[in-house]
Amino acid sequence: MKPATVVSQGRLRGKNIKNMATEQHRQRPIYDSDENEDHDSTTLIRWNNFDFCGFSLKIARMMDPRLGISSYIWDAGISLCQYFEKEDVTFTGKKVIELGSGTGIVGILAALLGGHVTITDKPDTLKQINSNISINVPFACRHRLKVRPLTWGEDQTKFPTDYDFILGSDIVYSSVCYPALLETLRYLCNQGTTIYLSSELRTGNGSIPFHDVILPDYFNCEVVTRLEPKCIAVYKLTKIGTGHVRRVCGPLSLLAPKKKKENPQSYPSGGFERVMPGSRGPPFGRF
Repeated sequence: MKPATVVSQGRLRGKNIKNMATEQHRQRPIYDSDENEDHDSTTLIRWNNFDFCGFSLKIARMMDPRLGISSYIWDAGISLCQYFEKEDVTFTGKKVIELGSGTGIVGILAALLGGHVTITDKPDTLKQINSNISINVPFACRHRLKVRPLTWGEDQTKFPTDYDFILGSDIVYSSVCYPALLETLRYLCNQGTTIYLSSELRTGNGSIPFHDVILPDYFNCEVVTRLEPKCIAVYKLTKIGTGHVRRVCGPLSLLAPKKKKENPQSYPSGGFERVMPGSRGPPFGRF
């Protein structure tokens, strides 16, 4: 498996669509103030370059407080892109949706690999995603990309249920979100859907029981690759058939927020234990 690399400016590979994608950012400086002309002039933009599957990607990260953790590139996302490269995954002609996209790096790669991709996240993040699409995806291919807002547990019914693939990287990080995430996955998934979740398994946030206890009640789950020592695993999931009898154990109750008795002031959520954004790190993009 070839590691993700920060590539030098102007280092381009591939032919046809690959050259079209990379040509658009050739000779651009690492920081170009013109890139944020559609955003607040005070917004700082940082860049990271990657090589995956023969494509050179230049990813913009907008240092906007409203984006929070969405302005970083997380190791789990890099690991999922590396998995697609290692396994020679293709999405040609397939219908794909990405959840919690952040910078859009995974969904963009899926589109360059031939997929008809819907990239989703909360509304404040969509400008960052659209910016990265304009930099990395040739105009002739952009008809295969859609960018739409999606709040788990609220908006999923506005989307179709015939996706071939559902992608998510480091979206299993806060137990507060797990019921809504599970509801969204179950709605979007059909019997022919393959889900790839790349997760950094952290102690104290319920991510391990979510993968090992909750998801197997609804999906066939398989770990297809691990990255040590960062405790990152890529899971491949498919929907369990209608004849499957679920265990009656109420596992989601184990992941519900718990009262913090000793020092509630330390939790801005009002005394509930949850994973704060800083505990996800360190992200790849923070350097």
